Amino acid sequence: MWVIMEIVAMATDLAEFLGAALGFNLLFGMPLLLAGILTGVATFAILALERHGFRPLEAVITGMVGIIASAISSR
Repeated sequence: MWVIMEIVAMATDLAEFLGAALGFNLLFGMPLLLAGILTGVATFAILALERHGFRPLEAVITGMVGIIASAISSR
């Protein structure tokens, strides 16, 4: 059961990673390889904030949710 759950977690992470790379590709027209590299760099930068405690990481996630909410409300 543990191995299956690890595979499921990896598949979920892969889907999120590909979704972010495709988002960069579609929104900004950048090549998919460059979008994947940018996604990886952004992911590691956000995870590096965890070194400073949970609050900075929480602030970044809140900011991202705020950007999405403002984009939806401006439609």
